[in-house]
Amino acid sequence: MNLPQSLNPGNEQAQFWGSAAAVQDGNYNYAGIRNPVIDEVISKLVTAKDREQQITYTHVLDRLLRAGYYQIPTYGKGDYWYAYWNMYQQPKVKPVLSAGIEYWWSNANQAKKVAQYLHQQ
Repeated sequence: MNLPQSLNPGNEQAQFWGSAAAVQDGNYNYAGIRNPVIDEVISKLVTAKDREQQITYTHVLDRLLRAGYYQIPTYGKGDYWYAYWNMYQQPKVKPVLSAGIEYWWSNANQAKKVAQYLHQQ
């Protein structure tokens, strides 16, 4: 599986994670993600006014994707594999009209374990 990225994320993000790409043959949205919040963040990322906004929207997109627990088909495997970071937590009660990302937090102990693991790689 190849998901070519650049140092300046832009239009290609819609092919990887956008709702329209989930139903179009030949795109890279292998997980079939259809999320209007992700679509909106991609739109804002593509039209970012400066590098600071681009970085901010890329971080938001990253958090949304990590929170989604998406399954990626592994074709030919009899198992289902999932990848996730277990250092992020979110409140049990979420805002009605928001994804509530601004209320998430990072568990310091779990974040330390993730950092240690990444440094071993």
